[in-house]
Amino acid sequence: MTRATFFLLSILALFTACTDGRDVADQDLNVAIDYATAETTWLDMAISSEYIIDAYATGGQSAVQAMLPTGASVDFELGTEGQAFPVVITLDFGEGSFFNERFRYGKVQISQSDVPTRVNTMRTILPLDYRTNDYAVTGSMTLVSTGVDAQGKPTVEVGVHESTISTQDIDIYYEAQLEAVRLADQQVNSLVTNGGATTYAAYEWVGTATGRSRSGVAYQANISTPVYYAIDCRYPRSGVVVVSQQGRGDQYVDYDRANTACDGRIGVGAGTRELLYTLP
Repeated sequence: MTRATFFLLSILALFTACTDGRDVADQDLNVAIDYATAETTWLDMAISSEYIIDAYATGGQSAVQAMLPTGASVDFELGTEGQAFPVVITLDFGEGSFFNERFRYGKVQISQSDVPTRVNTMRTILPLDYRTNDYAVTGSMTLVSTGVDAQGKPTVEVGVHESTISTQDIDIYYEAQLEAVRLADQQVNSLVTNGGATTYAAYEWVGTATGRSRSGVAYQANISTPVYYAIDCRYPRSGVVVVSQQGRGDQYVDYDRANTACDGRIGVGAGTRELLYTLP
């Protein structure tokens, strides 16, 4: 190989490595990045469904309709005539609607068996030809009310089942078994109500997840510091997750890293290496 050929190949390799849209190009950290992308996509759907159901339980169908942006619609299917629950609420974002700081397309079906505060009430979230920020989402999520913890805070068991988060170029597989604890209600600037101060609950999430990254690497993720999520930011505000990967060393996701402005910047790393990544 001549020096000129080697130089041209080196330039080509450098150009290829720097065109993946990251703050720092590092293909080795795709496992942690893909996990965080999948997790935050589903946590967003869980939190958004919570405020849809809260609005419906306290204000009825008109309260939900008032929350929706231009271009979106909603359908209600009641299980028992004259009773608010059980109910199936289908949100239709059509060809694109901006809701809770995300562009959304297609439909999301939310099935609620009973009032949110009742033990064993189940909610199922089912995306139907649904995309958010150009990621297509398949699978389902179940949330079951389990009562209260030792401090009297409501608890929910959460499962994400057979999920795929996809673009034209990548497929991320994700399943999870989580527990959410609803913290004391607090006043936040709700994105759903166009920035108006509203009293809503925040949640802390713990648990584990499994899946495969875009490159086919199997992983298991364990939340080591609870992930904090509230409606005033479409990303988690804090929390640390250890991501173990098949045949390789652990990686981590730090949601508290550089995310004070709620801009989606998180820390991902392995060992002494770390980069800042902006979530979609």
